[in-house]
Amino acid sequence: MGSGLLRPLRRLPDQLHEGARRDGNQGRQRRLARPVRTPGAHSLHLPRAGLPEPVRGQPRPDPLGAVAARRPHPRHRPAALPAGKEAAAGAGMRPIAAALLMLLAAPVAAEEVYPVPSDANQVFYVQRSMNPNTIVYAARLRDGKLDPRQPVEVFWRRFNDDGEKRDLSSLERSFAFGVKWQPAPGKPGSFMVRVVSYPRRPALLKLVDGVPRIEGKVAGVPSRLDHAYLHLDESGSVPSVTRVDLYGYALATGKPVKESFTP
Repeated sequence: MGSGLLRPLRRLPDQLHEGARRDGNQGRQRRLARPVRTPGAHSLHLPRAGLPEPVRGQPRPDPLGAVAARRPHPRHRPAALPAGKEAAAGAGMRPIAAALLMLLAAPVAAEEVYPVPSDANQVFYVQRSMNPNTIVYAARLRDGKLDPRQPVEVFWRRFNDDGEKRDLSSLERSFAFGVKWQPAPGKPGSFMVRVVSYPRRPALLKLVDGVPRIEGKVAGVPSRLDHAYLHLDESGSVPSVTRVDLYGYALATGKPVKESFTP
């Protein structure tokens, strides 16, 4: 009887060992049957929308770099070129190089494009770099001849407003744009005219076929004077003239002439 009771106990270690072996085999089978995860099967490995698939033999694209390329930082965006420079920049040239070439090709200190006055009996006008307001010199006629009491009048055309005509102030007439005249020796009916602020360049005011005009030398060439452009330095309290461009038409050929000088 005692041996019969001990027989099951003797088999217990073998049963436990066999159970453990079976459990181990079943666990190994479950692990082998578990699906193997491959790149792309998990949601984290899915390719980002809008990114190209990698090509064999080429490096895999950088997702962060692609996103940055689609959404550049405002400080890193290329500056927009003004109209007229886009063609040069888009022709395979770097924007900086295109801008430098345009600066080199542009004229230096180009004059502003201002309205041109067209007053009756106008013989000359002066424009300045500071604004389009223009000083007009017009002949005064009396009985078909130059008025000996005042052969020329000077006034403003205020083009920065509506182009209205205004008289010079007393200071402007006496020290800047006013004129002095005297009869031209040996030329009846004609007058020598000088601007009060620059009397060293006299000009001859006369009638040609009943039409008034003023003549002088431009770059040493006898010419019909047309207009002058004053380059001003506005850095001080009172603007000062740094250069004068004088324009006219040669009497002999009718071709335009120009002279630049420092007053």
